[in-house]
Amino acid sequence: MISLMSLRDRFNGVSVSSSGSSVTSTGLLLSTVVMDSVVPAREVVVAFGLGSKSSTRSSYERYMSSELSGGYKRRLSIGIAFLGSPSLVILDEPCSAVDTKARKNIWELVEKLKKGRAIVLATHYLDEAEHLGDNIVLMSNGKVMTETSPSAVKTELTKSFVLKATLPKMEEDRRYQAIEDVKTLIENQSPSCSYDIQGNEINMILPYYTNSILNNYEPLLKTLEKMEDEGKIAHFQVISKNLEDVFNQYNTTANGNHHNGIPRPNMEKKVNLSKDHKPKSDENRQLSVMELVKILFWKRITHFRRNYRVLVSILILPAIFEMIAVGFMKLRPPDEYDVALKFSPEVYEKSTEFYSLENGNNFTTGAYNKIVEHCTGNEFCEIFDNSKEAFKWILRTNDDYIERRYGGNSFNGSKAVVWYNNKGYHSMPIYLNQLNNALFKEELNDTGYSIDAVNHPLKLGQDISTTSVLQQVADAGIALILLIAMSLVLAGGSVFIVSERVSGEKLQQKLCGVTRKIYCDGLLELCKNFITALFFQKFGIDSYKDPIGSDLLAPHLSMLAVIGVIAMATNYVIESGLWRTMLAKVYHEKNFNGELKIVSIQNTMQKDTKFNAKDKSNCVVVENLSKTYRRGVLALNNASFVIKTGECFGLLGANGAGKSTIFGILSGQLKQTSGTVEFKDCQGISYCPQTNAVDNLLTVREVIIFYGKLRKISDLNKLVLTTLATYHLEPYENVLVKNLSGGNRRKLSVAVTCMGNTSLVLMDEPTSDMDPVTRSLVYKSIDNLIRQNRSVLLTSHTISEIDNICHRIAILKNGHIISTGTPSELKMASGNSYAVTIFFDKVESLTIERDLKREFPNVESLVIHCHTLQFIVQIKSSNTTTTEESPWLLSELFSKLHKFCDDRNISYTVSQCLLDRVSEISQ
Repeated sequence: MISLMSLRDRFNGVSVSSSGSSVTSTGLLLSTVVMDSVVPAREVVVAFGLGSKSSTRSSYERYMSSELSGGYKRRLSIGIAFLGSPSLVILDEPCSAVDTKARKNIWELVEKLKKGRAIVLATHYLDEAEHLGDNIVLMSNGKVMTETSPSAVKTELTKSFVLKATLPKMEEDRRYQAIEDVKTLIENQSPSCSYDIQGNEINMILPYYTNSILNNYEPLLKTLEKMEDEGKIAHFQVISKNLEDVFNQYNTTANGNHHNGIPRPNMEKKVNLSKDHKPKSDENRQLSVMELVKILFWKRITHFRRNYRVLVSILILPAIFEMIAVGFMKLRPPDEYDVALKFSPEVYEKSTEFYSLENGNNFTTGAYNKIVEHCTGNEFCEIFDNSKEAFKWILRTNDDYIERRYGGNSFNGSKAVVWYNNKGYHSMPIYLNQLNNALFKEELNDTGYSIDAVNHPLKLGQDISTTSVLQQVADAGIALILLIAMSLVLAGGSVFIVSERVSGEKLQQKLCGVTRKIYCDGLLELCKNFITALFFQKFGIDSYKDPIGSDLLAPHLSMLAVIGVIAMATNYVIESGLWRTMLAKVYHEKNFNGELKIVSIQNTMQKDTKFNAKDKSNCVVVENLSKTYRRGVLALNNASFVIKTGECFGLLGANGAGKSTIFGILSGQLKQTSGTVEFKDCQGISYCPQTNAVDNLLTVREVIIFYGKLRKISDLNKLVLTTLATYHLEPYENVLVKNLSGGNRRKLSVAVTCMGNTSLVLMDEPTSDMDPVTRSLVYKSIDNLIRQNRSVLLTSHTISEIDNICHRIAILKNGHIISTGTPSELKMASGNSYAVTIFFDKVESLTIERDLKREFPNVESLVIHCHTLQFIVQIKSSNTTTTEESPWLLSELFSKLHKFCDDRNISYTVSQCLLDRVSEISQ
């Protein structure tokens, strides 16, 4: 469903088109929060373009993004989408996973920021589209069913309303007479209405208009109020049609029985889930270790067949790294040592030498001739007649002989000079030794003698020699490559277990009976190897070698054993939850063992008077439950409630009220600081978390079969067919979970949770990411669970869901349970409130608002939208006195609304508030 807000052909005189250049920028809000969790909120805004121009300060600007609640994260994301004054803003599920109060705050924010721009809003909350949308496009299965204008919405919503009257418990003849009285009243007051009688409830459908004339139902309601005083009816309420009803109507008409060419099951299709037709499950039988190993092994094989990345990392990459290691071993430096270096000009091959003689005597001339003997026919010798020419040649050819000229000798009279280039580290001793040799031979007049200059390397030994160091570096590199290869094998097996824990699959399997020891199969491998060795020994084959007896392996295996014991002990402490107890002792967490504390808000709510921990019909008893996290953060404070067998119990509260903490404790994820949780004759627990805890690489059919095996269901084919039909998943039977839409994944998670015959079913926001039609499937599933005498603990941000499904509801605020009761009890305790919507033309908004405040001075939550005006009125009972908060009876409200709207030729609707009112008080 997409709501188009202010998206006209033109706005503010500027043409808007998909290709027009006047749309200079676009703001986008994704359905997921996209921001760095360790960056403060103010810096997030600065990074997206606000800069330092604004001097506005907020108490949350220094909070890290991860520390903000879901509502504040969504509001921050929406604010970022509007930065830079974009002409078009796209909002994808702006109110996803936020409580009622945060949703209304987001609505107000969007209302303020939408002026002067076009906004496209996609949402599953139809009341959100109804309140914010100027134009509403209803979509289903990728097709547009209809585009509704404000006038069309007004026509649909103002056709009729439902008047529901509930009869008290009475004798059959009196009940029959009461029904006849109500039927006579209906026929006399509104002949065009229709009615339906179901048990003690009478549902009357009354039109707002008859022949375009606004009907006045004051006489009818006054008569019902009189019957209520006389005890003929217990109570009655008015419920008007909303946009969700319109969507369901269009969806039924548009879809028919086909879906994209595939036969589509009828939305009203009956699937028999009675005990006779339901696949049988034996919850009392415990699966053996081998059965659990076989089931998990089948799942892993199926998973790894499709996860080619893990197969590559386990099978191919280690082999590649080992081949690389073998190649490097071939390139390993040989065992060589540095040798002594004899100083001679031949050390610098093909380097140019130069010599000069000037005014030489007999001795220097003789020495000079002995030096230049090797220059005959040598192109790398330069001979000069005097030193001046040699000097000029050196300067002139400096750039031509870079790293090609390292030294020479010059003679002038009785003086001899050695020239050398510092870039040749051995050039100075080489040419100095050459001169000394010539002088020595000339002095002795015998060429048989010479002076040998030798550069001997430093005696370092094998451990610190250069070659040895290079060899050790090479060995370390080869060892590192082999370590990486073996680590890939280990990581490939570990990533599966880690991903199961992160996604929640491990918890689901634990609730199905998979224990911790099933994952610790390393000892089984050791036993298998030992048994194989014993088998060979029986035939006289001594294949077993004691590794402890090896001088090479003994110290390494001893250290490996010590590390293994430490690692296994650490793993046990983590898996068993002992680390939480240790942390509690270290941080001296406060022990809440006091009595149950139930507070009231504005003296409007009462505690649960039905709390009885010893009642045999109880399924779960929670007493004085408290949970404190590190740094003293109190999540739960003395929470107590009971869930009866065959009851749907709801938790209602704002984000951070403690709902998820209760689910974590009941499912075994968290350990309470104090208090007790007692399960009475519980045959297992099923849990549907907020995330979809199913393997993405299994098909829908394989997921159903896997959890069916864990739930000990015998007829798996029947289970598959029943589940697919119940949740309308037949077209996706062989589709991988990762390719399903969010709504279909959620349906699969709910289906897995409802399998088997567990006594308690925990459902944490099961209908998130679902459209209204799909949500009805979940409602039917919960109703089937109740019929099977199974207990359900439910939490949701969809108020109508809690109101319609739950038998009793607990209101949570800041970790306290402030009230528990039935939906009707809570609504009456918070004030019998009705929501009124008035439809008008946009030009009349100021006049309507002024007149309304004069006629209805005590209204609450007055909100003005583009074509509607909404407010809440508290209605008094016929047997109560008039107060400032509740000045009118329901009949008086209808009378005033009829006069107000009939005089101005406008329309209105009236509907009793659901638990929104209770939710607002709890926040």
